[in-house]
Amino acid sequence: MNRINHVKSNRKVLANLQVREGEYWKGELKDINEVASFPTDFIMEKGELTNLSYNYTLPNDRSSELKNISKDNYHTLNILLVSTVLVLIYKYTGSKDIIVRLPILKEHQENAVNDEFLLRNKINHQMTFKELLVQVRQTVLDALEHQMFPLDVLYEELNLINAVKGSIHHGVLIQLDNIHVNSNIGNNNFSFSFNLDSDGINLKVNYNSNLYKETTVTRILSHYNKILDQVMNNLNIKLHEIDILTLQDIEWIEHYNSNELSLKQDNIMSIFEEMVAKNPDKKAIVYGDQTLTYRELLKKVNSLARTLREKGINRDHKVAIIAERSIEMIIGIFSVLKAGGAYIPINPNYPKTRVNYFLEDSQANLVLLQSKYKDRLSNDKYNTLLLDDKSNYSTDESSLSNINTKNDLAYIIYTSGSTGKPKGVMVEHRNLIHILNVLQEKYPIEDSDCYLFKTPYTFDVSISELFGWILGRGHLVILEPDLEKDPDRLVKVLDDSNITHVNFVPALLNTFTQQLEENNNKGFKSLKYLMVAGEEFPKKVAQRLRGILKEVCLENLYGPTECTVYATNYTVTGDRIYSSIPIGTPLPNVQVYVVDEHLNHQPIGVKGELCIAGRGVTRGYLNREELNKQHFVHCPWQPEMKMYRTGDLVILREDGQIEYLGRKDNQVKIRGYRIELGEIERTLLEHYSVQEALSITRESKSRDKSIVTYVVLRSNDSLEPKDLINYLQGKLPEYMVPSACIILDSFPLNQNGKINRDALPLPTIVNYSKTDYVAPRDEIEQIITQVWCDVLEVEQIGINEDFFNIGGHSLLATMVIHRLRTILDLNLSMQILYEQRSIAKLADSIRKSKDLTHVKPKQKIPKISRTEYRMN
Repeated sequence: MNRINHVKSNRKVLANLQVREGEYWKGELKDINEVASFPTDFIMEKGELTNLSYNYTLPNDRSSELKNISKDNYHTLNILLVSTVLVLIYKYTGSKDIIVRLPILKEHQENAVNDEFLLRNKINHQMTFKELLVQVRQTVLDALEHQMFPLDVLYEELNLINAVKGSIHHGVLIQLDNIHVNSNIGNNNFSFSFNLDSDGINLKVNYNSNLYKETTVTRILSHYNKILDQVMNNLNIKLHEIDILTLQDIEWIEHYNSNELSLKQDNIMSIFEEMVAKNPDKKAIVYGDQTLTYRELLKKVNSLARTLREKGINRDHKVAIIAERSIEMIIGIFSVLKAGGAYIPINPNYPKTRVNYFLEDSQANLVLLQSKYKDRLSNDKYNTLLLDDKSNYSTDESSLSNINTKNDLAYIIYTSGSTGKPKGVMVEHRNLIHILNVLQEKYPIEDSDCYLFKTPYTFDVSISELFGWILGRGHLVILEPDLEKDPDRLVKVLDDSNITHVNFVPALLNTFTQQLEENNNKGFKSLKYLMVAGEEFPKKVAQRLRGILKEVCLENLYGPTECTVYATNYTVTGDRIYSSIPIGTPLPNVQVYVVDEHLNHQPIGVKGELCIAGRGVTRGYLNREELNKQHFVHCPWQPEMKMYRTGDLVILREDGQIEYLGRKDNQVKIRGYRIELGEIERTLLEHYSVQEALSITRESKSRDKSIVTYVVLRSNDSLEPKDLINYLQGKLPEYMVPSACIILDSFPLNQNGKINRDALPLPTIVNYSKTDYVAPRDEIEQIITQVWCDVLEVEQIGINEDFFNIGGHSLLATMVIHRLRTILDLNLSMQILYEQRSIAKLADSIRKSKDLTHVKPKQKIPKISRTEYRMN
């Protein structure tokens, strides 16, 4: 050991002498992004390491087979054991590039310059176990041939200790005690220590108990034993054919998904009429000072539905609706369903090209719209009906028969499409009835309760608001357009209107929580359920909100549009410790499965793709047969059952909670909206000057996500970033327009010829605008400038910059106005920043609105950043 210490002290000198060995290891260890290991149960604080061991003896027949195949050769046995552990790690992580650690051989101990060496193996799911054995043998021989190079020098040079996800020192260690020097296995997160004696093969697993539970270790060993069974029976088995699921796993999954709930009625309008009969004069809809009773609403619905029937609307006919949030919108939606058709919600603020794409793609039989949005249609070829024209309402308000069956279409909601075109999800009445019954079961509405309608109706969470109040004979309060972005007004509406059920996306919930804290709000007199959905729920926001709204049920809900709003739920109680807020357990009538890329079940604790089956699974995508085949598949273990492949990567924990890990594709969530980055890229490529386009998400210091697009122009073409942003604003909805566009001469490439995303430049203010810098001229402009800089996380902004051209969006606008209200003591409208988009114009508008002599000259403005709003 003295020799080893001496050599290590001179390791750089030695490294310079071992040129050939150094080149080998540089090639072997280049482009390492992650060191794969078993998923942990806990998050370990830096420096914490408490090792426990678990002893296991391989069954006699397995020990005999391993000895026979290895012909009692320790080195061959070592290759076999290493290969089986590699398969186990591959099955647990899905990684096709796996690095494990092996101690040095006893026979090389005297002259060794390392305590251990690394084995890096590339896994191909089509390779056989025998082919893996050959590869591992060669990798071991190569490592031994080049073992005289001091690897710690290379770790430092390549920054493999800190830059790699999962430190190089924390990779799984494998040793055969008979031939390896006893490593300090007590300092490892997870290690396999095999020993062959006269009784067979014994295995000691050492694990860090600050990361793993003993039950997890025993489960890992049960899966290891299952792998041994299969590879010993057939060395030529392909890796993707190896199944690690045990009988106990199968029984657990079957029990986990046993959650049947009986449903009422076949369509929502039948249920609504049933409630009208029981409560004709009870209020149903409230909008400002307008109120409609159940009877009055049904009469208006029957009146318009009769007109729709006269115009030929029938079962599965599609009716587009273009309207702002209002009573007219509700009547329009209900009337379409009453007539037997399916409604297609279209945001009137979408670019005209997108509006007309929806109409063309859906082949809508009719367009219901408010008169002020007639200009959203590009031509006169569409059949239209004005919601605000009284002549379109039949004088016959008597009940119209319900003609829908459970398999008829109820609505179509468009989501972003990876092919560059949005895709319409077709939802049937059976799906709608399913989710409404589930919501009533989990979050019951009583006759004095009400939902707040605040979610854009193009977002499927709105379904719970539009119809969730009906089953419990409650009522619906409609929030005025855009007030959902105003936390001050929202707090007032929740209290004044006695709201009991409300939905939030996490991005808006952050500013809402900030508002509650600033006003020392201790809760709401009527609020029972606050439901969060649309994107990951930041843990710190949940904790702080839980502390404020102690009597409110705080629910984290998850579900893709393709499975009808929600599929899983988790109640945030604060009494459990998770690394992140789970997405929960399956709702009634929903079955969830975690699978590998070949649709094989993944057991507890193993990462995989989340697939959803059950009554929420919709008809599929409109006019997208190829996509339907890819995403709506038949369960291999139950062929008559259709399930949806979400593309979301998750782990199923042993307590049944599902932990969301991320996406397996380019889909992202921004402020609750689901976005396919490929749609942005393909839209850019339609521009005549764009040769290449790449869109990614960037996280700010406060973990606020935004989209950044990188573009390479055709030769001799010249465009400014703002030109491309303006182009996209004419094609895409506001939430899909990138915060920054960066024009490059070419994309940086890595050694494999692929785009090196890590080398892409970070956006700065110059990427947003080319406006010449003009400094603030007075105290008001200084205040606005500081608030903008804090929220946008930049050092300097000129007073003539357009807020929405320098990275601003609707959520950041909410933060700006909320902050200015506090500092200036002004009741600023949320709309003002959309009308006065520069600091100069906004300041001028503020000066005219009120005498501001109470703002002291050169007053110090307390700095506040986006982090304080996000609190994630």
